[in-house]
Amino acid sequence: MKLVIDANIIISALIATEGKTIELIYNDSIKLFAPEYLFEETKKHEGEIAIKARKN
Repeated sequence: MKLVIDANIIISALIATEGKTIELIYNDSIKLFAPEYLFEETKKHEGEIAIKARKN
């Protein structure tokens, strides 16, 4: 299966380390595709992601 993911999906996975999103990301039978800006968007919110990830 092929899935296109965006920054919201990756950021959610970084914050909540359990759930369906994580299962899909780490599923070897799924090939993920992401737009180029995903890395920029994630980097832009790096501090906020780190704070929220520590709370979970």
